[in-house]
Amino acid sequence: MFHELTPPQQIATSQLPFFNIKGMNQWLEEMPFIDISVNCSEILAALQAIKSLKAPLKAHITALDKINILLNCKVTHFNESYWHEKLPYSQELHNNLEIIISTYLELADNYFQLAKSSAHRRFLFTPKKKTAFLIYKALFAINQAFLKIASCYSAPTSGFWKGIFLIYEFAEKHSLLEVEIDLGKNKTGTVIELYKLILLLQLSNLRQFRPREQYAIYEFLQHYTAFSYINVHNDNIIENPRVSVFSLGSDHPPTLLRFSNNQQADNNKRYFLFADTVNKIFSERFMAEHHAKKAININNTIFFRTYKALYTTHFRQLRRDTAPYCVVGLIGLNNILNYHIENFSEKKPTAKAAPAKIKPGVIHEIGTDYENKYFEIAKMDEIAIDASETQFAGKEQITLTKTDSPLKLEKFEVLNSSAKGYQIVCTEISEKIHAGEIIGIVDKQKKNIEIGLIQHLTVKKQSLELGIELICFESQLAYICRAGQYETPTLCILLDRETVITPANHLNVGDKIRLITHDREKACHLGQAMHLTSSIHHFKLAM
Repeated sequence: MFHELTPPQQIATSQLPFFNIKGMNQWLEEMPFIDISVNCSEILAALQAIKSLKAPLKAHITALDKINILLNCKVTHFNESYWHEKLPYSQELHNNLEIIISTYLELADNYFQLAKSSAHRRFLFTPKKKTAFLIYKALFAINQAFLKIASCYSAPTSGFWKGIFLIYEFAEKHSLLEVEIDLGKNKTGTVIELYKLILLLQLSNLRQFRPREQYAIYEFLQHYTAFSYINVHNDNIIENPRVSVFSLGSDHPPTLLRFSNNQQADNNKRYFLFADTVNKIFSERFMAEHHAKKAININNTIFFRTYKALYTTHFRQLRRDTAPYCVVGLIGLNNILNYHIENFSEKKPTAKAAPAKIKPGVIHEIGTDYENKYFEIAKMDEIAIDASETQFAGKEQITLTKTDSPLKLEKFEVLNSSAKGYQIVCTEISEKIHAGEIIGIVDKQKKNIEIGLIQHLTVKKQSLELGIELICFESQLAYICRAGQYETPTLCILLDRETVITPANHLNVGDKIRLITHDREKACHLGQAMHLTSSIHHFKLAM
């Protein structure tokens, strides 16, 4: 059910689209007429064929540039279809992602091989800039592959980080890191900027975001690479949590300095200082500097989660209970609503029973006979509302839309837990999920539901690990509608009577609402937005 990434495979010789320079040129001429909707396996085969041909440098570069354009068009077309998919991905979608990742890595390797070749050629007009440009294109392709790996919520396959460090070591040795490259449209770039970008993406913990959000972070962080630095020595590094270290020749991602073995001297170690980047992001976001217009292109929810990850404040695993146990959970708002309706509604009175007197502002039977109860409430002349004298606006019968989907309980194993969250693993689920989805952990003894948000996803072999941020220990069913308007009340979840979770895009901050629970009704308005995802909105309540 859950698919890990597998190492790229070499295409069989019989599947290569050409075997000589003439065949390559013919394939390139026909390439613009290839259907964009087809997968990238043919491009991957072409890249492997070109590398084996040992074509002339100029012809090789021209071929790669044309292939790069076609690949980017295909990926843009592919993104629109898979960005909305939830985990677990279908086998077909996962296979397509693997092919795209392999194609970008093969493209990067082609550019890197050309860079090594061009570094020894003296007939080029500006050999250093040309070589730096090839390294830049190789790292750009690796960045695209890294984004696709993050969107699979899997760890990179073996050799990924080693390949990146080899490129960095080559650029450092030939003094190519700071060479300014003309990117067209009055834009310039350097190899070191792209390299620092992938380090920042790794530190941002992209697996807590959805694929579209990952790309937004990628675009956002590009503006702040200049404020990070890579040092060869750590002599002048003050103990700072915002320093990571990586070792050239290794196959391990950068590690925060405070969690690394930094006692032994190692000439291969490099130190990445990103404290100034974090400070610059914060100042431009909130000090409203004149040139900070770029910072508003990312919404506050994504920004704060990225900022907190870069600020390195998330280390709750060091204070967690690691005794594993099993729990029952509910994925999605509809499942949580259905559970409340089934387990907390009072018994419906029999037909012979005398009609009960309805106390103003009270609903006796949650989950049963919605229309009659709301009709009776709406017909009341006066309603007792906490901290308000405004009458209930609805004067007509209200028809409440019930959740049609059946209740689906999921079984999870808790790997570790704390007062702030859980790390759980599931081997089989009936609901598809994504980052930012709401989840409920059922307490069987109290029949209560702890509410959390899925903030981290990791795909393992035959299992899926979820990082859950708890936002409330108790919850109850409620109904909500805008005050003074005729509309169907919406089922929602009230948390500790201080915050409320509603379906996404239903209400906004500042809206005046009527909140109705089983024991009271009150007028209030929606205050601060606590969490905004594509599935739910979480607001504070204010009088």
